[in-house]
Parts: sequence; C-alpha cells; structure tokens
Amino acid sequence: IFYLNIVLFKHMHDFTNTNILIQLVGFIALCFMVAVFQANKRKQLLIRQVTAALLFALHFMLLGAATGAVMNLIGAARSYTFLKLDKNP
Repeated sequence: IFYLNIVLFKHMHDFTNTNILIQLVGFIALCFMVAVFQANKRKQLLIRQVTAALLFALHFMLLGAATGAVMNLIGAARSYTFLKLDKNP
C-alpha cells in the first residue's frame, strides 16, 4: 500500500495554480472545437475553428511545446485565410 501511495501521488506537485490555468485554456479550446460541429454556417464554423486553434496554440506555448503551438498557428492561419477568401459572406 505504501508503494501505491508513492506511485499515485508522485506527480502531485504538477497540480499548481499555473498548471491548472494552462489546462483550463486547453479545455476552453476543446469546447470551441466541439462547437465547430454545431455551426450551421461556414462563417461560424471558421470563426470557431480559428478561435480553437489560437487557444490551443496558447495552451501549447504555455506548456513549452513549440511544435504543437506552431502547428495550431498554421491551422489558424489556414482557417482565417479561408474565412477572408469566402465569396459567400
């Protein structure tokens, strides 16, 4: 039982206020990504997708994961470009 307690609570120092806020940003981004599938119009879909990608980029930057942040910034730029080039507003 003692060993189980050591294993279970080994990473408890990771639950700081900063880490909780970073995970909250990721959760909000996830909520926006789920909302993408609820959009009825293309413009709404793209706006939610840009917002989710930017929030995920922030989430990954705060975690120190540069590759994840850059990939989400590229996705946000792509969706923003499609939003601006849309011929049917």
